[in-house]
Amino acid sequence: MCGKTSILRLLLLLVAFLGFISGSKSQTTVFDIPEDSSGIPLANEEELSNQNESGLLLSNDPRHVAFYLYPNPDNITDNDVIMIGNSESLSTSRYDAAKPALFIIHGFLNNYTTRYSQTVKNEFLKQGFSKTLNILVVDWGKLATPANLTAWLSQIHDPLKDLYYRASVNNVPKVGKVVSEFISFLISEQRLESPANVTLLGFSLGAQISGYAGKFVKQNNTILIGRITGLDPAGPLYQSAPANEKLNANDGTFVDIVKTGTADFYPNGGGPNQSDCLDIGVELVPNTISGTCAHNRAWIYYLAGLSKNITACACISQADPIICRMFCKNKVRFGFHCPPTASGGYYFDIYAKDP
Repeated sequence: MCGKTSILRLLLLLVAFLGFISGSKSQTTVFDIPEDSSGIPLANEEELSNQNESGLLLSNDPRHVAFYLYPNPDNITDNDVIMIGNSESLSTSRYDAAKPALFIIHGFLNNYTTRYSQTVKNEFLKQGFSKTLNILVVDWGKLATPANLTAWLSQIHDPLKDLYYRASVNNVPKVGKVVSEFISFLISEQRLESPANVTLLGFSLGAQISGYAGKFVKQNNTILIGRITGLDPAGPLYQSAPANEKLNANDGTFVDIVKTGTADFYPNGGGPNQSDCLDIGVELVPNTISGTCAHNRAWIYYLAGLSKNITACACISQADPIICRMFCKNKVRFGFHCPPTASGGYYFDIYAKDP
């Protein structure tokens, strides 16, 4: 019985922290990271070195960021690994220069094998998008995972002081730069016409990585990334940050965010209280305690929009979703099929079971 109690306690702590990542509304201090010559904040190398010595994360080395191409809808595990600067890995892969590129980018505590990355990739394959897109999953898992999960779990009672999360946040600009370098590599190898043919789909910290990738691409090209979709971008250490340190509407030609971009989408009025929520299958922990379920609903709702025609109503502010639904005008389709002409805030009702 003691063992079960300990496991439940650790699970409760884990769920509480993941809910916190989704965007606590409290004011926080922005993590202080210096800028490179382009004016884009980069990680503090000395601090990262100290963190590596103390073993906070599995790695802080951007060379551990990997790119997996999934071209085969008949075998969802079949993939090609493409390495930046390695022309052979690209030429021998099944990357199709005639197709645009979609990058799926995970968040804290995840990697390319975990639920978000695999479920989203699988749904795109299932819906036949490999015929029209190069579907790539970005793996920065080693830079987002505590080296000692037990030590991490023991201190997440105070998430704002969580050194492991802060270390991952400090890696975000580095990963964003690697993504931009991969895009430049594709262009230099004549496998991608321009950044306009790129979509970045990032969840939580992955959304913030997408923003940094857009910033670095903008520094080196006259053409912006075509589309950036942020699925409930991570809030802690970003909410009070200036625009050049977080995902914003200027990072791509079209930026849509499920919750501040060119177009913002608010499911069920937005916020943590999603009506169909019980956290990660643990019925004893409702989303009102942790918010984890609502956080994950951002990408679950997004997937529902791949196969269903979910329309959203344009509204003046988040305060009037009921009135908005009563007098719905300027409807747009939610999700991947949202037109790039969409702008402003949109509201829609949805109930989506876990995939």
